[in-house]
Amino acid sequence: MNLDHSREVIEAAPSPPKTSISQKLALYGSASLSGMEHLILLVGKQSVANALIRQFGSLKALSRASFGELRQFLTQRSGRGRDGRSFRCERC
Repeated sequence: MNLDHSREVIEAAPSPPKTSISQKLALYGSASLSGMEHLILLVGKQSVANALIRQFGSLKALSRASFGELRQFLTQRSGRGRDGRSFRCERC
């Protein structure tokens, strides 16, 4: 009688690589994103989105903010639009 006392090793499946918000949007659609993820895509940086939420307290309160209240989060620097052309916020 051959008694094999070796243990059977069960390995867990590897964790999937972290998916970016843009990848998540492309793979699963807009409905798969949280409100915060939508905000991050909109403003372009997670740090800016976090600052907005800290300032206004919630996405709902942020949605009611006036341009004047949001103005402090706009940069004074020139930027580039989607078409690649330069722009400058004249009202900032």
